[in-house]
Amino acid sequence: MVVPSPDFSATLTRFAACYILWTVIWYVRKTLGDPAALSDLVLLAILETWLVWSGAPNQPTSLYCLHLASLVTLWFVPLFFSGRQVYHRGQHGLHVGAEEGTLPMKPMILQCKTTHSRFFPKKHSFSYSYLYVGIPVGWNGNAGGVLSTGASGRAWLHVSADDYLQRDGPGHDLRSKLELYLKSQVCQSTIELLHTMLTSQGFPDESVPYAYLVTAPSFLGYSFNPVSFWYLYTAQLELRAMILEVNNTFDERRMYLLKADREQSSEPQESKNGVINGKECSEETPPKQGREKPRAKFSDVWTKDFHVSPFNSRDGSYALVAQDPRPVGTEEDIFISNNITLVSSGGHPKLVARVFSDGDSIDPTALGVGAVLKFIVRWGWVGFLTSPRILKEAWKLFFTHKLQIWYRPEVAQGSIARTPTAAERYAGFDQNSSDWALTIRRILESYFRQYLTHLVECSAVPLSVAYNAAPGITSSCRLDSAHEGLHGPLKDVLEVSISSPAFYSRFIHYDGAAEALDREFSSAEMKNRTILVVNARLLTALYASETKCISELALSESFLTWSDVIRWHLLRRLRCPPTAVAYPKAHEGASQQNDFGAKTFSALDAFVIRYCKDAAQYRRTATELFIAQRWCWGLTFLPTSVDFLIRFFLLKWTLTKVFDMLHTSNVMSVLFRILCVSVIHVWGIAKGT
Repeated sequence: MVVPSPDFSATLTRFAACYILWTVIWYVRKTLGDPAALSDLVLLAILETWLVWSGAPNQPTSLYCLHLASLVTLWFVPLFFSGRQVYHRGQHGLHVGAEEGTLPMKPMILQCKTTHSRFFPKKHSFSYSYLYVGIPVGWNGNAGGVLSTGASGRAWLHVSADDYLQRDGPGHDLRSKLELYLKSQVCQSTIELLHTMLTSQGFPDESVPYAYLVTAPSFLGYSFNPVSFWYLYTAQLELRAMILEVNNTFDERRMYLLKADREQSSEPQESKNGVINGKECSEETPPKQGREKPRAKFSDVWTKDFHVSPFNSRDGSYALVAQDPRPVGTEEDIFISNNITLVSSGGHPKLVARVFSDGDSIDPTALGVGAVLKFIVRWGWVGFLTSPRILKEAWKLFFTHKLQIWYRPEVAQGSIARTPTAAERYAGFDQNSSDWALTIRRILESYFRQYLTHLVECSAVPLSVAYNAAPGITSSCRLDSAHEGLHGPLKDVLEVSISSPAFYSRFIHYDGAAEALDREFSSAEMKNRTILVVNARLLTALYASETKCISELALSESFLTWSDVIRWHLLRRLRCPPTAVAYPKAHEGASQQNDFGAKTFSALDAFVIRYCKDAAQYRRTATELFIAQRWCWGLTFLPTSVDFLIRFFLLKWTLTKVFDMLHTSNVMSVLFRILCVSVIHVWGIAKGT
């Protein structure tokens, strides 16, 4: 049935009134910096597209043209604004390694198998196929459209330098990141004397002539790497050091720099269970014949200090026996065989994990179109099943074998914490962006840095602070108080190192730096610490500066509008204890979680209100975290998801009112529906910009 066509001039007037009112209020929200404004516009455009598409056959031509015109406008505006907010990363030149022909090994695909055998407290074993690739460190290119690394265009299998070693942002290739990591280890280590170790192993000046990375590649943009192996060779192509890069399911990372055992042998060794050079042999699968000489072996033992599995504590040690993958003699096959044994704190082997070649290595440049398709069908799904397989075995260990659960502790010094969340990291737009756009988005780390800088500058005594941000956020800095005596070198420097980005999310729950540092460092178990402090006696100067921030709060509130006062007091009422730690002290119990007392503004709140122009960004972020902690089990994505659903239904209801308005002649009804069109803006303004 065709809907009767209303008067076109009246329809045009009503239609224009709706969209003009909606657009004007939207522009006000965008100018005030409401982060949801652009997504509301895109969501409205999507809903309008759906309504026009589904209702076009029953609409008169004039009305259809109006909706089509509004649709074009709705899609043009977000594209225009989003185009002006593009974040310019800049051009970073990649280091170009040696020519492929001069490298000791080529990029290769390694068909592997991994096995895990647990001996106690319950026996449990499993095995499955696994795909690794070998990358000469320093090579950047695309091998036959199958395997790639660097900026040469992604192939089916890709290795990105951003996924390895330090999280220091884009712009480095594998070679430069390896060199930076080795230099950082030489500078930071005071126990193992890594400089002496590297030079004694044949690596003068911490430089590695040759390195080969064996890792799980990404396929269609996805990868999960439980462990990657870096083989470090001397100029004489001797394997004298290795790096084991371990990742857990919590997005944390630990690199172990290992040196070769001086007693290692290049002779093949056979174990009691029939293993030759790390590869199982039987009558059905005899060892590969024709090798001119055996491959060298690499072994080392080191202390375990990284949480990998919830079924193992962080105590104990590891022992590695690895085979040099480098081809020997006239062979071209890359062959890996790595055995890692987890030894308990009591000195008993607890678990053995093995990964070894289960077929000939594949040269990606030698594959034709048919071979590539066959390879993708055979191996493309393996990477996607890594996490499900881990969960499957975890289910068996917990529900079938009833193993004890060890909760995740905070990372120890030397490990890399998880990737910061959007609320924790420092992000920015291009400095040349337009005036209305936020030039800098200061999230929690940036507010903490500004607050720490303020405390140091206001210190009544000479004070110097070395601030090391959580890995992957931003660079470290040196903060000095404004005293003439600081022009000379100070004897002691207060060093503040954030070991986990969770510190920033937890800091806003506390009344101030004194309480936060007590809970997160001084009184915290080592496994719970999210911050490390050197020369902690100098913290008293910071605490003295902090008392000034609280006294300034009453004056600060006089600068706020009545609506901002309401929002800030809502934040004050929502403030709650942070997530409970995994390993509480015996005397803590619930006392420290319930001793926050009356809800008050924190010292950081006072500083932001008084000194930060973009205080609304901090207030929004803190409010979302408090809501998530109180009612969403600490899951920060749930409040955002609920907000999205509310905005979706409000916009859908808005468009329904537009359609109803075009078919009514009652003036009051028309005015009511025109006002209802902007209900989404009421929700946005109520949340605050």
